[in-house]
Amino acid sequence: MSLLSYPSVVDIHDVADFSKESDDFVSTLMGDQQRVRQDNSNTVVQELSHAEDVDNVSKAEMNTVNDFDLVAKQLAGIQLKHQAQNNNSYLEYVSFIDNAWKELEKESIGHIDGWTAQHVSPHTQDAERLFYPFAGPDITYAVKFFPNVRDYVLVGLERLGNFNKIRANISNDAYILSLKNAIRHYLHKGYFVTSYMQQQLCEGGLALILLQLAKLKFTVDSVSARFIDDEGNVTDSGDLPVMVIKCRSVIGEAKTIYYIRMDLGNKGQFIDRLMNFVMRAKFATLIKSASYALHDVTFSRLRDFILNYTRSILQDDSGIPFVKFDNKWEKYVFGVYTKPTLPVFQIRVQPTLAAYFQSEHPQAIPFKIGYGFNQSRPNLLLAIPLARKLAEQQALLEMKKTDCGCGR
Repeated sequence: MSLLSYPSVVDIHDVADFSKESDDFVSTLMGDQQRVRQDNSNTVVQELSHAEDVDNVSKAEMNTVNDFDLVAKQLAGIQLKHQAQNNNSYLEYVSFIDNAWKELEKESIGHIDGWTAQHVSPHTQDAERLFYPFAGPDITYAVKFFPNVRDYVLVGLERLGNFNKIRANISNDAYILSLKNAIRHYLHKGYFVTSYMQQQLCEGGLALILLQLAKLKFTVDSVSARFIDDEGNVTDSGDLPVMVIKCRSVIGEAKTIYYIRMDLGNKGQFIDRLMNFVMRAKFATLIKSASYALHDVTFSRLRDFILNYTRSILQDDSGIPFVKFDNKWEKYVFGVYTKPTLPVFQIRVQPTLAAYFQSEHPQAIPFKIGYGFNQSRPNLLLAIPLARKLAEQQALLEMKKTDCGCGR
């Protein structure tokens, strides 16, 4: 039975990290998705949907002065180090984060800015929002590839978390160890593993987002627990929680991050609600290390939504199957592709994509990314709907006619 015949999947791992038989691995996948469904069916997602926790977060917003940014910096190991001189666990954690982040910058994220400015940004200037399904708490690659959008929508299976509990536990040795273990794989491979994080992270993905924002030199202004209603509005009550993080980039640009935990399969309880929310702004889409979920019929609604409404797609081969991008799309490929890097996914080989790469002779990608991180064989596809491009060209032509009076 195919791993992707199930209604939901999680990010996978480097094969070397999994020595168990496939049946054990499928059991892990099923356990993750069942947890999400159980939570949603009971209108409870960990602590977030409890009224007292929502109230506590709201009070924290009103009664603290930049406490959110202080905690983010403490999570990142770049604040209050002098107060941890006698805390060996925290000092060891700071050393680990510093060294691992520097290595990630050297191997991957430190090389993305220039590449993005040359190859991605010229085609995505019209996007106001980034939609990043299967992201988990990966805000770093979202910001690196789409620095100009005003907000980011991250969706995954990882628990959301609670700011007050993070703040209370930041000096706890057990919590520091759980945080270190939860982000270790990401810092070494560039993507999160949901099944690892379910076991290792005490307080959800919020802490990992705050940590990354601090490392990226963002200032965190607020964190609040909100909800999304049927029309896609963000509200103060409901049954689909969303963590809302407001922050500012190093040059002062205001950004908002929406972090949502839900099942993205066709049978997901809130899939229509998510689509309504995403469509409230002009959006681009990023898909990376997505377990090839969108190759499967059980994710066809999400796949069709993206194809019909996004203004651009940047993805690796684990995203939407290449055969879905017909002559109505302008396509640019980068890197190397012959087949999926991880043996567990080689059933998802795409001969048409391999042939396209061979015919295009694409430029190499100057950074590691995705499941081919260790093998240095990354691939990316940037696709833009031609109808959108033609419409924009027509609008520009009409504007020029108006300016010169030619249309009179």
